[in-house]
Amino acid sequence: MIEPAKNDSEERMLAIIEARRRGDTLAAIGSRFGISRERIRQILKGANGPTRQDARRAQLAARQSKADSVQREIRIALEQYGPATAEDISLLIDVQVDEVAACWPKDLNHLRLHPPRNRTQAWSDHDIISAIQDAALYEFPLTAKAYAELQAIGQINGPSLPRISQRFRFWATACEAAGVEHGAPAREDYQSEWTDHDLLAYVSRYLWDGNYPNSVHGYTQWRRSEHPEAPSFSTIRNRLGTWTIVKTRALEMDGLPNGRS
Repeated sequence: MIEPAKNDSEERMLAIIEARRRGDTLAAIGSRFGISRERIRQILKGANGPTRQDARRAQLAARQSKADSVQREIRIALEQYGPATAEDISLLIDVQVDEVAACWPKDLNHLRLHPPRNRTQAWSDHDIISAIQDAALYEFPLTAKAYAELQAIGQINGPSLPRISQRFRFWATACEAAGVEHGAPAREDYQSEWTDHDLLAYVSRYLWDGNYPNSVHGYTQWRRSEHPEAPSFSTIRNRLGTWTIVKTRALEMDGLPNGRS
């Protein structure tokens, strides 16, 4: 058995073993601890640590777990906004477009929209307002769900709901800009129930918890298990925007929520 060098403390050895057990590469571990890949290999061998096959299995398991998490977030986004492109979902859940496309649930392929090839549509405020006005000719008062259905079947030419949300934040605000009476969607009372500070404070508490993955799905799990009184992520997203924006604002906060007033 190869004995660890004297400067290989027990604490560092345990950290190296744990990193390899998670699937970290020898190069990554060596870079972290400032020693060579060969020395890492010797330490692991001497300590009867995880093998290359063990690390490979861990890597595959982590990759599958991440894919499952992204797929769950896609489902949540589609449930909230209806049909959308992979790019739209990417904006909503803060995941790269190619990863969204790879993880898109097969049973929800009918909800995936495909933009025209070789053409990037840049929707101006005027375009959005015109699309909403066109949709109001078919449905009045106009709900977000009705707009999404008209847009999905090509009855109107306009951006998806995530794009409208990105620009105007609220469906009601977009309809008001278009001079269209909006239908009240389910859970619209979220605007009066929570202040922005309430929403951000709960996200801050979640981010500092450390026991859940840093993702939309992780927040949903945390809320269900730890704080059922907390707002849903749909409420947070409707009010504050994408997960990246929400995380950035939440981490800038100093305090934690004491509950709703």
